[in-house]
Amino acid sequence: MDLLAAFLIAGVVSLGIVPTPAMADSGLSYGYDFPTGLPQSFIAKQGAFTPANAVGEITRDLNRFFPFRSECGPLTPGRVCNLENLGTKNPIRVVFVNGSVFRFVSLPGHFEGENRYITFTLYLKKQSNFPSQNPLYLKVSAEGPWTPGAQTSVTTGLAYGFWKQFAENIGARAFR
Repeated sequence: MDLLAAFLIAGVVSLGIVPTPAMADSGLSYGYDFPTGLPQSFIAKQGAFTPANAVGEITRDLNRFFPFRSECGPLTPGRVCNLENLGTKNPIRVVFVNGSVFRFVSLPGHFEGENRYITFTLYLKKQSNFPSQNPLYLKVSAEGPWTPGAQTSVTTGLAYGFWKQFAENIGARAFR
């Protein structure tokens, strides 16, 4: 058993999470919004920008931004690949890439279990009537069956930490 799996299983046990039939039948979802640190004024200087341009850049070179290593290459619908983290493979299939949104579904062998959907959306958060002052945000939402792995990712803060890092990577590496 690798280090991450042992840590996460220990997290489930230490949190007193004992799977029950009701848990297995129910779903588990979460959603987070993070600033990327890129203000629209900076982005506008890079040329014609939309959140869809950012998604295009991310989906062309996932390794540059994503908090896990991947052999995915450009993301296209139907593509199957692994998102590697601390010895775990985490296989996913790309469901769609459309405008400012892309979505994965987890496959058998993923730490959080199979058939969990995760959607990434980039958008300009309206904070001002001046478009140049509206920053780029990352919204991450996940849904699917309850699993001990998914519960652990949420309750330990791992999911929050991974996606916060993804947003920070976008801010530090996009349009550079």
